Amino acid sequence: MVDQAGNTYSGYFMPQQFSTSQTQLDLKNTGVQATMQFKPTDNFLLTANYFHFQEKRTQITNVFEMPEWNLSNSPYSSEQGRLLAPNGLTFDSSGTIVTGANYQLPAAGTGCNATVNPSTGEARQAVDVCSTQTPWLTGNYSVEKATSQVANITGEWSGDYLSGSFNIGRTWAKGGPSVEFGAAAKPRVFVNGHWEDGSQISQWTLNGKPTMTASPDVLQNMLNGIGQMDLGSTGSGFVNTDTSQNFAQLDFTWTPNVSWLDSIQFGAKYRDTHAHQQGGEIRWYCPGTTEQFQSCDPGAGTLQSSFLLPHSLTSNTRVFSDSIFPGLNFPAYYNYLNNTYDTQRLMHPDDQSFIKEAISAAYIQANYNTGNWRGNVGVRFVSTMQDVYTADKITKNHAVYYHDANGNILICPNSGVNAGGGACAPGDFQYLPRSQQYTETYAIDSERSRYTNVLPSFNIVYSLPHNVVLRLTGSKAIARANYGDLAQLGNLTYYSQDYYNDRKQFGSPLPGWYGSGANKNLKPFTATQFDFGAAWYYAPNSVIGMNLFDKTVKNFVVPVTVTNRTVNVDGTPEQFMQYSTNANGRKGTSKGVEIFTQHDFSNGIGVIANYTLNKTNETAVSIGDTKVGESALIGSAKFAGNLSVYYQNDKLLLRASSNWTGRVVNGLVAGLTEYQAPYHQVDLNGDYEFNKHFMVTASIMNLTRSTTRSYLGDDTKLRLNSLGYSGRQYYLGVTYKFGPGK
Repeated sequence: MVDQAGNTYSGYFMPQQFSTSQTQLDLKNTGVQATMQFKPTDNFLLTANYFHFQEKRTQITNVFEMPEWNLSNSPYSSEQGRLLAPNGLTFDSSGTIVTGANYQLPAAGTGCNATVNPSTGEARQAVDVCSTQTPWLTGNYSVEKATSQVANITGEWSGDYLSGSFNIGRTWAKGGPSVEFGAAAKPRVFVNGHWEDGSQISQWTLNGKPTMTASPDVLQNMLNGIGQMDLGSTGSGFVNTDTSQNFAQLDFTWTPNVSWLDSIQFGAKYRDTHAHQQGGEIRWYCPGTTEQFQSCDPGAGTLQSSFLLPHSLTSNTRVFSDSIFPGLNFPAYYNYLNNTYDTQRLMHPDDQSFIKEAISAAYIQANYNTGNWRGNVGVRFVSTMQDVYTADKITKNHAVYYHDANGNILICPNSGVNAGGGACAPGDFQYLPRSQQYTETYAIDSERSRYTNVLPSFNIVYSLPHNVVLRLTGSKAIARANYGDLAQLGNLTYYSQDYYNDRKQFGSPLPGWYGSGANKNLKPFTATQFDFGAAWYYAPNSVIGMNLFDKTVKNFVVPVTVTNRTVNVDGTPEQFMQYSTNANGRKGTSKGVEIFTQHDFSNGIGVIANYTLNKTNETAVSIGDTKVGESALIGSAKFAGNLSVYYQNDKLLLRASSNWTGRVVNGLVAGLTEYQAPYHQVDLNGDYEFNKHFMVTASIMNLTRSTTRSYLGDDTKLRLNSLGYSGRQYYLGVTYKFGPGK
């Protein structure tokens, strides 16, 4: 990399984009439950339940971003360092991690902002004269509804020696966006054959509070028309899902006439699950045509002032600071597209995935009690069959513009007609029809897997004098990979050299393949775990104790982003520059100790505290038989602690809770482990019961206004990946109970 002074940089870590975001979320939840019971005999009870839940969600997220587009990826003689200011990168003490970047637009006629290359004397095309693409305004607008329902019938029968129960039912759910819309804008406009810029500087730094700085007049300039809608980042793609599950379960308890054997429990369960998701999009066509509006409307990229919020968003928080934060008015722009063009909602029949999963299980468990000794021992047998069917969307990007015989991008003439006879905006580039810019196809793949697991368990409890209890437990458990990881809809994208040549000034990736997709061969992860604990119940409602634990987990799921990996593209192996998927960790261990206590004072004050210390190892992470990195157990923390102090009487409950979490492992990003930094939060809550019918509850969450932070690698915390701040949250609730009460 080179800056405007000719200084070169190499061998460093730098984020591809630096951004802050703000989200506005509106939620509405409704629920209905109905229950009916019937008791035909004294020892037989039937219960029927129905539950209906619906969530409506509207979410707007504005993102203020500075991508790496201002960096030069050409020799100095070609771009003179582009927008990276002299000595524009700052580093940590090791000189290997970029902690800040300073981009400045050179004065007109100098450096990359000259129509004639100062180094070679060659005339530049208008597209090759550098311009300000940052700050980049982007984000998302989503309107979504999800509905879930459950219906079941249970029966309970009791006898002298044998009791039993059954549960038969069905769950089903569906949901997805009615609006899923993304858009972006840049502070520049192409008029009269040249760029006009709305911002002169873009800066970000991690030194102190993370901060982004842009020209103070950038918002006003964009409101005045010095801006463009980034049509390449404007569109609507969505995924709708539906799931259903039929289930049946039988459980029996036999009470033999044996003094030390309390009971023997046995039973069976069956689940049959179907899950389906389908991708679609909303397209906008010029009226009376089937051409997308970007292709046939010369003014489609015009940034109207109504597409922007008229004010800057919050720019100074506990987490970050922005000198200014322009935002997009997503609903206004979305409504403009719907009112100006022909709108069509398309469901892509090939862009979908299915999962069918059938699980059969049986178990038996013996419960014993000899006085000082009690506990149980048992075993489960589980058989799982999965059929997974997924689609990959394959996009191949070709050239974007019309070119002359020498390969130069053609500029639209005053006639407003491009080389293909279509409409164009005079002075702007001549865009090829969208059908020639890229092609889209879908590749279908399927996988069937079947596995059986034997899962033993035991629990031994021994009571000592003075209310001391010892406990030893051991078990083997299984957890299947979630459906989102197994059947994620894939996106595989190829950028050609012609596309890169046309779009490198706009931040195009280097030529090659990029993408993400499912890993249908994810194995279920199993855990073998042992716990030994001791507890002393030294007073009523008071205890002090300790647990030692040891857990070995195989095949836990790790999200990974890998480079230079071969991926199957519709039967053809292709080398990918970058690919995101999920992988299995081969074998991880978690061992440690938990200390806990609770004490109730006679005046209504009480204390609850616990602390867990955990140690995990790093194990190989593999896609198939190929190792792609190493990771500790996902979600494991070095330590966790909780302290709660409360007061309660017949009507009032007050509680203050302090929670600590140590460093947490999140996954692999670009070959490095992502860690969540240690976190501490204080919450307050309480309730007051005025009478047997009426109660008021209140909570203050995150009283300490704590923030979350994640970073890459365990050698430094400066490879920042994310910062989050939810603020202090207040809740107030009212509960009213009908009926006579107690």
